[in-house]
Amino acid sequence: MSSFVGGEEKGILELLRPWLLDENVCNRRSIYSPGLSAGDKDNSSLEEDPYRAAQDLLFHFSYGLFALSYLSPNSRYGRLLLHAGLVAGFLVCSSWAWNVLCAPEIFGWNFSFILLNIGQLLYILYQMRPIKFPEEIENLYLSLFAPLRVPRTSFEKLISLDIVEISELHSGECYAIKDLSKTVRLAVLLQGRVHVVNENNYLHDIRPNEFLDSPEYESSGINCEETFKVTVLAAVPSKILVWQRSSLEYLFIKDPYLGSVMTALISQDITNKIYSMNKKLKNTKGSSLDIRLPGIAGRLSKLNDKELSELVELNRKRDKSDEKAKKSFVKSFRRKLKS
Repeated sequence: MSSFVGGEEKGILELLRPWLLDENVCNRRSIYSPGLSAGDKDNSSLEEDPYRAAQDLLFHFSYGLFALSYLSPNSRYGRLLLHAGLVAGFLVCSSWAWNVLCAPEIFGWNFSFILLNIGQLLYILYQMRPIKFPEEIENLYLSLFAPLRVPRTSFEKLISLDIVEISELHSGECYAIKDLSKTVRLAVLLQGRVHVVNENNYLHDIRPNEFLDSPEYESSGINCEETFKVTVLAAVPSKILVWQRSSLEYLFIKDPYLGSVMTALISQDITNKIYSMNKKLKNTKGSSLDIRLPGIAGRLSKLNDKELSELVELNRKRDKSDEKAKKSFVKSFRRKLKS
């Protein structure tokens, strides 16, 4: 039985021997002196030994590729060039180890490095793939996030289905109701138009790529018991992007850069609403005031109608005085030019 097994093993080795070792090449030279044949060690001339020349060419060429690949810059395309050069270098080195040196172990190590670098190449190419969004999401990215140079990969985290929800509002449907809805969300308008009203008074509207509840989100902080001071409802069929506060804040902990960007965008949106409120305050006596803004809501809630009228009148007088000062400055400047 043992002789049969031994004969079977011998037959398998004889069958695999041509694939594992190039016998014709290895018999002509020694692994310890690859440039010399085993039977003719006295002939050490490089010109008379073509195997030594082939070995030197492949060996130095592979390490030349390694040197060039390690000179690649530290960027995404540089990393791509690095691993591509390493794949080429290890491929040449594997050819040298198999055909010239006849060392299956060295060939195996180099071939393993080829596979590792090919895996890195595929991963880098996957990261470099073009990331596309639906039309409304693409407009949101180009309008708010692209000017701040936010990568598409980071923006993709922000609109992941794990933390975001896309909802549709029918005409007249409320997103938030005064004194009922809690400030536990943050929403941005993707499509349509939304009105903000206080009782029967129209305050302002919200256009696409604007936040619906940035003042409430910023002013409430971690206190989720606060409610809206206004009613937010859709004027036309609209589509909104909604984040839950808890999910959004957890994302900002993991990605502080994205949190800084969102803080800047929310602050900018609140500033635009402040300017909108100031414009309403200056124009017409008795016009509705946007009481949503943090810091102003508490003060305005304590004013009665008379005090509000006085505040509007004070702003009017200030505008008139500013206009008179501007006209007098222009007149004096023209006189100087004439003189």
